[in-house]
Amino acid sequence: MVKKETMYAVTFLILVLFLANSCKEKPVGSPSQQADIAITVGNNVPTITSIILDMADNINIIEGGNRTLKFSFIATDLDGASNLNDATASGSITKAGETTRTATCAFANTIGSNSKNYSCTTNVVFYDGAGIWSLNAGIQDINAISAAGSTSITITETT
Repeated sequence: MVKKETMYAVTFLILVLFLANSCKEKPVGSPSQQADIAITVGNNVPTITSIILDMADNINIIEGGNRTLKFSFIATDLDGASNLNDATASGSITKAGETTRTATCAFANTIGSNSKNYSCTTNVVFYDGAGIWSLNAGIQDINAISAAGSTSITITETT
């Protein structure tokens, strides 16, 4: 006569073999559809690598009028030039106690694979104070990460 423990052991072994064999094809509960997965790894911060005044070093104010001030800047993004958002290119000139003069900036050209040049224009008004002003430039990448840069310019008194 077969012992009870032997019957339990044989039944358990058959059950284990059945379950192991049934999991070979598809695990229970596996998805039946394909899925696409996109992974974004980091974002390099853009930089302003150069701001250049497109005229003489000192800006002479015109008495009773406006003086057009043109400058350009180069923005670089290691994720590629196409990662820079041209619509966010901005510029201004500022000095404590004076009205900020906002510039209109536009894409000028691509430089290599990671940089773009932007041209900006603003007006200096005859009553703006003489002295050292900050020439400012800014840009965002397509992920809304900002870069800013500035340099100093001198505005001389009217004569």
